[in-house]
Amino acid sequence: MDEIDSETISNRFNDSLHVGNTSTVDRDHGHVYKSNSYVSLFFLLLSIAIHIAIIQAVYSRKVLSKPNYHLMVNIAFSNIMLALSIIISTLIALIGPGAKVVPFIYTLLCKIFVILPLYWSNIALILTLVLASIERYKFVTRSTRPLTKRKIKNYSILIWTIALLASFPFTLTAGSIHSTCIPFNQLTPFLK
Repeated sequence: MDEIDSETISNRFNDSLHVGNTSTVDRDHGHVYKSNSYVSLFFLLLSIAIHIAIIQAVYSRKVLSKPNYHLMVNIAFSNIMLALSIIISTLIALIGPGAKVVPFIYTLLCKIFVILPLYWSNIALILTLVLASIERYKFVTRSTRPLTKRKIKNYSILIWTIALLASFPFTLTAGSIHSTCIPFNQLTPFLK
């Protein structure tokens, strides 16, 4: 059986999951095809613009001022945060190898600007969807006490606080290997 070194495993891991790197890499020739990254950046920026329009519509239109629409704002905000995290991850992957950044600084950038917002927004999104499901279920089964804007605001603060606390393990154990941000870096010694 052939021996596989840690760099080969890391390359296969990165190619299969595309963690922190949305560019297509031809490892045999060392080319990074940046066109895929630019297309991804375009659609991510378009997504951010659409979600900002949703937030603006909810706060400016009287018809959309119902409390359940404020859950949509929460979802839109978490999607904006996720898109920004992916954009920063892509920029770090494109700029990082050529910039000769100190590994400690690179890992710090990965933790603060990629891993933390990525997991924070995903967990907040999931919790918001769970809250919206519970709210819809209660509305259909017993519509005696509908949610108010104040309750939605309090629930949103609670959701984002829980999501922040739940994202800390991912952030603390994250690292970077071969210009790629990886959560649980310390728990995956085979990638080093």
